[in-house]
Amino acid sequence: MDRRIRDNWQDSGIVPSSSDAVNLFDRLTGWRGAFIVTGMFEKLSRETLGERALTSLTGYIKQHEYKPGMVLPAEATLAAEFGVSRQVVREALRSLAGRGIVEIVNGKGAVVRSVHSEPLMTYFQWSMHAAQSNLLDLMEVRRGIEVESARLAAARRTSGELTRMTETVAAMRLHLDHPDTVADLDLQFHLAIATATRNAMLHHLVQSIRDASKDVIRLGLRYRQTARQRERGQHLHEEILAEIGASNADGAARAMTVHFEDAVDVLVGCATHGGANADAHRR
Repeated sequence: MDRRIRDNWQDSGIVPSSSDAVNLFDRLTGWRGAFIVTGMFEKLSRETLGERALTSLTGYIKQHEYKPGMVLPAEATLAAEFGVSRQVVREALRSLAGRGIVEIVNGKGAVVRSVHSEPLMTYFQWSMHAAQSNLLDLMEVRRGIEVESARLAAARRTSGELTRMTETVAAMRLHLDHPDTVADLDLQFHLAIATATRNAMLHHLVQSIRDASKDVIRLGLRYRQTARQRERGQHLHEEILAEIGASNADGAARAMTVHFEDAVDVLVGCATHGGANADAHRR
């Protein structure tokens, strides 16, 4: 409280309540209200400025058609362009780097990155941990993506891509007793199918859930404890390959659907009855 106001109250014999004192002090000085309002707006302005700089910088990259590998202007130049401080520009560039749009290279500056799947990959990995998404959630997402992926691959694949798929599936058969190897090959097969779609977004989606999917695949392979179960999984992959090889789009989609239905049944059956009883659960 201002000393002069306090002394005047004491001289007059007025003993105000603490709330009265605060209110009167506010009215007489305007200091407390000004502090709160100013502090609030300074914080708001700073946040808004950063957000606007981020939006402006993203638009700047698009408008000037910066391609992957091209270096953005220096921070000072961008700060003058947007009418903000270099610190605000620096924070905006860091945000873009965190989103995978640019890469900050020492001695060079901010370099525009090519489109990649890392941000999505981070999302799926973190979602499985932080959001406690379960394996069935992931399988449902994969099914929606990869059924269409198989359909498009059957219509668009090249002979070279078919050869690579064939070699991968053949390698899977040779390693049926080695689940970790089969898991790696399985992911290569599905990624090869996505590549054959000629759809970059589909490819990035399949690639982005690759690491999270590996755990699911390994779990499923671990549950396929008998030779019969492992052979069934291999046969389903060979069916997908055959339909893609025949350029049968609908057939490839059906084969991929059956594959994912089987994989989900294995996970559900083993969670309920145990790995060796998965076949009985499916029947």
